[in-house]
Amino acid sequence: TTLTTHPHITHTAVIPSADRQRLVAYVVGAPEVTLAPSELRAWLGERLPDYMVPSTVVRMDALPLTVNGKLDRDALPEPDPGAAVSARGPRTEGEAELCRIFADVLELPRVGVDDDFFALGGHSLLAVRLVSLIRASGLAPDPAAVTVATVLTATTPAALAERLGAAAEAGDTALAPLLALRPDGSLPPLFCVHPGFGLAWPYAALLPHLEDGRPLYGLQSPVLSGAEPAVTFEELAADYLARVRRVQPHGPYHLLGWSFGGEMAYALASLLQEAGEEVRFLAVLDAEPPHPLPCGQGRSGHAEFGAEAARDHLARAVPGGDADVLAGLGDDVVANLLAARGVHEYLAPAVPFGPFAGDLLCVVAEGNARRTGAWAWRERVDGTVRSHEVPYHHDDLLGRDAVAVIGPLLRAALVRRAR
Repeated sequence: TTLTTHPHITHTAVIPSADRQRLVAYVVGAPEVTLAPSELRAWLGERLPDYMVPSTVVRMDALPLTVNGKLDRDALPEPDPGAAVSARGPRTEGEAELCRIFADVLELPRVGVDDDFFALGGHSLLAVRLVSLIRASGLAPDPAAVTVATVLTATTPAALAERLGAAAEAGDTALAPLLALRPDGSLPPLFCVHPGFGLAWPYAALLPHLEDGRPLYGLQSPVLSGAEPAVTFEELAADYLARVRRVQPHGPYHLLGWSFGGEMAYALASLLQEAGEEVRFLAVLDAEPPHPLPCGQGRSGHAEFGAEAARDHLARAVPGGDADVLAGLGDDVVANLLAARGVHEYLAPAVPFGPFAGDLLCVVAEGNARRTGAWAWRERVDGTVRSHEVPYHHDDLLGRDAVAVIGPLLRAALVRRAR
């Protein structure tokens, strides 16, 4: 491994943690040298992508071996749960309080100022709880200026402290039709299209897995911010296409969509190719090819729920949702989420898009291969369809466990396409 090239490391073993959510490095160093875990992680960070840097480094006098001279994994000590955090301490009381709030929300013993909310197991709806606690803490001069968008784009206590000390943001962008999850970077952006509920928040969980220079944008339903719903699938596709091209006027384009968003991402890719643009990357998360709905099939009636019943429904259907988290969403937001879902279940293209001239990556939920895998898409794609079935339910594909599998898969595919 890269660690063995360190001048003061003699032996090392890097293995997944017990929950398989992060990497743990066990290292043996020269006895006369003191190796701080933070220094080793920083050294690795200069040589490896973020997702390959171990979250925890355990210093040992010797690695345990079996009688055959192989690493005895069962004899390795369990790492301290709090050891995965960064070593740099908070510089201000505000940073210290944010570290405490992060630890409370994430149910961790402690969190360092440079630790990423999503890398430590946070998800988009836990961000709602985080916002609520930060507003109540008195850290922000204007509590209303602390929004979900703030947390999605400033993901460490240090970054949040800096954001809270800056001028208040002009309104809450968390429900905007185009959500800038990471606006800066030297690589072409990855545009992610929302699933049925209209929110692109869950895509923030991909940030720790993507290349550092890859901007990330989420396309969200205009219904969430109070706009009139699109009448046709084609109208909505044209709206999203215009938003994408305002950020990136020309290709190469990179598109990702989950569920309904996969259908829309495919449509956007087809429209961009019709306009003479290059679409270099297209991936869908458990999505069927867009096709007309059977006669008479329309809205689901979810908008008839009252606010509390709607929250219960959303808690079951939104990744990471639970009653406590969703209590932080106002009745108007919940109503718009359900209205968006109704709109998107109704819309379908009048005429099939495509075929898409290029390769397609399909991530398939458990048991859905025939509906959303290569077999379903091959006639809609003039290229190679690669299908990867993962052992997770459709509604959980951007939850913490699934993202630990899907995130590296997407990153590897993006890197391959860049060559």
